[in-house]
Amino acid sequence: MDPAIEKFLRFWDTYREMHGTCQSRENNAQYTQETERALRRAACCPGADPRGFPARHLHAGPVAMPSVTVRVEWEMGHRLPNHNGRCYNLHGHHYIADVTVEGPIKTVPGQPDEGIVVDFSEIKALLRGQVALLDHKFLLSALDPLLPQLMILPGVVAVPYIPTAENIALTLLWVTPQVKRVRLYETPTSYAEVER
Repeated sequence: MDPAIEKFLRFWDTYREMHGTCQSRENNAQYTQETERALRRAACCPGADPRGFPARHLHAGPVAMPSVTVRVEWEMGHRLPNHNGRCYNLHGHHYIADVTVEGPIKTVPGQPDEGIVVDFSEIKALLRGQVALLDHKFLLSALDPLLPQLMILPGVVAVPYIPTAENIALTLLWVTPQVKRVRLYETPTSYAEVER
């Protein structure tokens, strides 16, 4: 067998064993000679695509934990009751959140999620409920002195925190344990970022 292919296969076995997704190729009934032939073609032909991976991406060595990011957007107002600047006033923003999920790439052959960390649609579905609670709403701290007067208006939501970009990003971070990082843009040039 070609040494480059052997090196990659050792790396792939190690990766799969580290993440507990399946047994090594020697013990895996799903591993076939066709897989080995596809890898050999990829190593010989730089443009080849063995099961979705271009040959230039087939390397052995340490790999960072893969991640995927979904962007959600909504309109929302808020007020910072203790702020010394303009954010003390009632105002709103077009929020953009980049929500990143991190995890091992699924490697069980033949499964619908083979080759991915998590399906984008799964992340979007989890975020859809949270964003629905925020979209076209007006967030006020439960301790805001204006809350009693404004609570009678439709769309006003009392929250147990000061509704800063940092605190709103934290609420998105805890949507699911898989979320690793949230970057929340309050304006096109300013964002808050929280990470586990």
